[in-house]
Amino acid sequence: MHTAHQLRTMPHADLCALANLAKGPVASGHATFDKAANHRVHGYVGTGNVESNVQASAFIRPWAETECNGHSFPPGHLHDTDIARFAHLLSSADRAKIDALTRDRPAIAYVFFHYVGRRRVTHGWIVTDAYYRFIAHRVTGPTVKSQAVLDDMRRRISWTDTGPRLLN
Repeated sequence: MHTAHQLRTMPHADLCALANLAKGPVASGHATFDKAANHRVHGYVGTGNVESNVQASAFIRPWAETECNGHSFPPGHLHDTDIARFAHLLSSADRAKIDALTRDRPAIAYVFFHYVGRRRVTHGWIVTDAYYRFIAHRVTGPTVKSQAVLDDMRRRISWTDTGPRLLN
C-alpha cells in the first residue's frame, strides 16, 4: 500500500512500473491501428502528454486551479484551456463528459485514433487520474474493433485491477 504523498513524489518511471502497465508491441486485434501504433518512427502510445499518429493525450487541471508558471488566471480558465486541446478530436458531448469527470481532480485525458488516407478514425477516449488509475472511457469508433483498441490501450496507460490500493 502506498500513501498519496509517496505516489506524488515517485519518479514517473517507478510509478509506471508500480502500476504494472502493459508493454511491448500494440496488439489490439485492429490491424490498421496496430500497424500505425507500432510504426518505428511515428507510432507511440504512452502516459501523460502525448501527440502521435494514434494518440493525443494531456493533463487536465481541476477547475479550481488558478496558478500556472507564476501567473494567476480566473477559476476554470486553465481547465477549459486543457480540454479545448481535444476540440478537433471529440464531439462537444464527449468534451462535456470529460469536463464533468475532471472538474474536481487533476486527470489525464487520452484519445485514440488512426488515419486511413487523410481521414481520421477515432476509436474513443479514456480518462485516468494523475496517478494513472482508470476513471472512465467511451468507445466512439465505427466498428466493434474500437472496443478492442480501447481495451488494449487501457492496459497500457492505466492501473490493472491487481494494482496497489491508495491510502489517503
